[in-house]
Amino acid sequence: PSNYKPLIYLMVALALIAAAWASRPLYREWKKQRYLGRAEEFLQKADYKNAALCARQVLTLDRANVRAVALLCDITARVHSPDLVACRQMLVDLQPDNPTNHIALAEAALTFGDMPRAEQALLRVPTTNRNSLEFHQAAAFILASQHKLTEAEAQFSAALKLAPTNALLMINHAVILMQARDSNIVTEAVKTLEQHVDDPTNGRAAKQNLTQGYLLQKKFDKAVTIARELASATSAPARQGRGRTGSSRG
Repeated sequence: PSNYKPLIYLMVALALIAAAWASRPLYREWKKQRYLGRAEEFLQKADYKNAALCARQVLTLDRANVRAVALLCDITARVHSPDLVACRQMLVDLQPDNPTNHIALAEAALTFGDMPRAEQALLRVPTTNRNSLEFHQAAAFILASQHKLTEAEAQFSAALKLAPTNALLMINHAVILMQARDSNIVTEAVKTLEQHVDDPTNGRAAKQNLTQGYLLQKKFDKAVTIARELASATSAPARQGRGRTGSSRG
């Protein structure tokens, strides 16, 4: 019987090795889910550094993990990092048939001034998926950058039909109209901006563009007044220790 002991030991060792090898995919999957869970927990706590580290750990295990890439997109968007464009591109590469990904890539590229990439991303959106607020607004910004103001204004008008009470959209629309040669159109755009200066969320964006509007109308006193208000609002949090935040995209 003792002669069989080495054989038994060998069989047990082989069985353990086989079991360990078979469990590797399960272990990797467990690690991925663990890192994903931790990334989401860190994100909820606004701990963006650790959230990003955990999401990247997932990608070292699975480079095509859509959930991890989407988390990185969320994180980079919140910290306003230029890496957002690369993250959005990764999501497009993983899900090329999802029109939402192409529109999101266009928005990210616009935010960081990559107009060619933004334009290419929108061109890949199927015509059946182009009647959305996000598409029309992104298209308007691209057309405006190309000095195609009539087409840009048409895109903003289409967006406003979908979201007629969207204050930021109205402000951006007014910014486009201010570039018109018709002084009456510029006057209407300035009036729109004036209506939003007290908006707690978008007032700053309205004021920033209203300064330009007053300069176009040669109302220099009003332009100086608005500029001083903006400067005062910027310095107020430093004196008081706190302040309101708002959108500044215009």
